[in-house]
Amino acid sequence: MRPVKTVEPPDLTFEDFDEGQEFPILAKGPMMVGHQVRWAGATDNYDSEFHHDEYVAKAQGLPGILLSGPFIAAYLLSVIQGWTGRNARVLRFADRNTGSTMPRDRLSFHGRITRKYRERGSSLLDLDCRVENQRGENTTPATATVAVPPRGETVAAWGESDLAAGAARSESAAPAEAAAVEEALKKMLGPMGEPETVPVERLAVRRMALAVEDFDPIHFDESAARARGYRGIVAPWPILWLLYFNCAHERPQFSFGKATVHGEDAYAFFEPILAGDAITVEAAVTDARVKQGRSGLLGFLTTERRFTNRYGALCATLRTLVIRR
Repeated sequence: MRPVKTVEPPDLTFEDFDEGQEFPILAKGPMMVGHQVRWAGATDNYDSEFHHDEYVAKAQGLPGILLSGPFIAAYLLSVIQGWTGRNARVLRFADRNTGSTMPRDRLSFHGRITRKYRERGSSLLDLDCRVENQRGENTTPATATVAVPPRGETVAAWGESDLAAGAARSESAAPAEAAAVEEALKKMLGPMGEPETVPVERLAVRRMALAVEDFDPIHFDESAARARGYRGIVAPWPILWLLYFNCAHERPQFSFGKATVHGEDAYAFFEPILAGDAITVEAAVTDARVKQGRSGLLGFLTTERRFTNRYGALCATLRTLVIRR
């Protein structure tokens, strides 16, 4: 297999961090359509053509190709893991898309520790993070909670369900047209088909790590992963999007608007996903609302997916808000 130059994350402990500490700013770019295509290949999702076809993007009223919001957030999630070191476990991560990333934009990743504390036997850091473009615009504000073991310990505990981040709620509109649209959205509430089991292939893990430029050896080398206490090669958390798009779950069908864009995502992580695992994905629409925007009605749809491994252990949840405009 073609070798990859991996980089071992720093060996950091809880004592190495301070409240108010700012992490080194990491620059990436210029971002190109090729980055987006690599992400599409890693997630096996080419459906949103405005992410790689300028003609389609402009036909939907967009200024041009937009790089995927979850892709930019996945970069940030990878950066957070690098900042906090090889012993850290990201327990939760939430991001919002407040701006767009277009081809040739240059990005910088910023992070600061807002709280350092101990809770229920875990040593935790709360982070405030963001992605800025070359104009200084904050396109992706985010928060994270990370467990980092104290000196002398080697493994941080995984999260608990009550650490899961909540999704933001959107206001509804009152006019008759909005009420009709909201009623149509409400009919989408409930399960999105039956639970489906998806295999986690080693090459898929590799493609995802390359797509988000996460070169931690635990994603490529089984011996490195076992040396860190894992049963096998570890998938980077953006693998959830590959599992998401590979399920045959029903996709929401909107009766209005031209385009569907990402609003925000909230992740909670409990158990690592390994190459060779079989992950069962359950999906449901948990909230549906509508409001009046400057250019017309906006529909807000929240979905939640649960990812469980073959042993019945919940690995992660992913709550997603999409906006139909």
